[in-house]
Amino acid sequence: MTYTIHVTRTESKAVKVTTAAEIQALHKLGFMTQDAEAEGKGHFVSLCEVCGLPVFSDDEHLRDSEGIYWHEVCPEAENE
Repeated sequence: MTYTIHVTRTESKAVKVTTAAEIQALHKLGFMTQDAEAEGKGHFVSLCEVCGLPVFSDDEHLRDSEGIYWHEVCPEAENE
């Protein structure tokens, strides 16, 4: 799946990514994820604490009391 990640450092920009590694690389460069989009998905909730991919409102996901989100089954794990 291709995600459009909206990141910001000094200015906002949209970047198309397909893996969590690409998102992590953006973070290492100092970018912060502000929003994400994917075709057919609901609104962006957070990045998954386990796999690093976006969690959307219509994904099966869990949340702890500290506001940390993760997928019930991470998308990359489904592809293995």
